[in-house]
Amino acid sequence: MIKKFKNNILIIYVESTPNYFNLLNDYYNKGYDFSDWIIVFSNPKEIKSNLDKINQLFKKISTNNKSLVIVNSEVLKDKLLKIFVVVPTVIEAMDIIEIERIEREI
Repeated sequence: MIKKFKNNILIIYVESTPNYFNLLNDYYNKGYDFSDWIIVFSNPKEIKSNLDKINQLFKKISTNNKSLVIVNSEVLKDKLLKIFVVVPTVIEAMDIIEIERIEREI
């Protein structure tokens, strides 16, 4: 798992790492709770098999009025993910966060 932080956006590249959701919760609890999040999944099966955990993280992040955007080009049309913002690239995810930031300020 690779973590980057820029412009108050936490970008996490998730590979098939055991217990990566524990690491995500650790990031949340150690200071990234008031940041917008982008999680890049290389494997779409990781998203589908962990929907409950992603939803828990989504609820935590949105409680602080921040955004969670998922990046994976293979699951864009999946109906199970329609409560999340899913985009094919990190650039699009950053654009969505910028738009949501403007909407939060209004």
